[in-house]
Amino acid sequence: MNSLLSSVLELTPRFPGQIQNKSWYGWASQAILLKAVRQVFSPRLSQSMHVDNLRRAYTASSLYLAGEIGASSAAEGRYFLRFTALNEECARALISTTQPGRPLSPGSQLNLSGLQMRIVGIYVQQLQHKLAQTSSYECLFNSTARNAASLNERITFRLGSATFFKSTDTGGFQYEPKPALVFGSLFERWKLFSSLRAPGAEFMEYVDQSIRVDDQALELTGVGGKYQRQGAVGTVTYISADPQSPYWVFAHVLARYALFAGVGKETASGFGQCWVQ
Repeated sequence: MNSLLSSVLELTPRFPGQIQNKSWYGWASQAILLKAVRQVFSPRLSQSMHVDNLRRAYTASSLYLAGEIGASSAAEGRYFLRFTALNEECARALISTTQPGRPLSPGSQLNLSGLQMRIVGIYVQQLQHKLAQTSSYECLFNSTARNAASLNERITFRLGSATFFKSTDTGGFQYEPKPALVFGSLFERWKLFSSLRAPGAEFMEYVDQSIRVDDQALELTGVGGKYQRQGAVGTVTYISADPQSPYWVFAHVLARYALFAGVGKETASGFGQCWVQ
């Protein structure tokens, strides 16, 4: 069973005029996923997925327009939600919810904070959708290591939704995607959910000493609603001063992992959506 899953749901609105492009549906998306898991897979897992102050083994996105994911010639009016799983149990739960007749299967109706949507497609492979993928920790690591000699000296991320971090020193939020924050976030999730042996603290020393921001096109965006949030969106490129290091190979592994894990805080409710550009 694959332990990493990025499942993309294509939606069509019942009343297109209802959609406000700046509205935030991340919290509603999370609630829909947890309810579906509770109904058809496991009330225990659903409850544990909801517990605050835990590193959650899944992410849920807000509503995407096709053009927000990347350049697309697709017809206007295509909308997407994305759910990811970071361990085998959550992957099985997510797959279960999308089976025929289940709450997240094609034809099902969703209520996103009053916005009525119908699921018209489910994608789990990149050939179907750019952000859909099924993999495992072993596959990500081994396939990247096999191509170590040809890895680029730069890594470019797209921050697809408001991304922010929490300072361990001040407790306040930070919005600049510094290398230590981005790779540190991914590293912590990898260590928590992967059974593969991870590098030690030397990896973060390498990040601090050898990786820097080479280019960025970011803006700060705000999210309203019950809880006010701000975060960075756009692209950021990192470059290594020592691309021959085995730690740079692992940085590329984590970069691919970002598609599933997201970066920063509150990735279970739409924030920190991230993938390699």
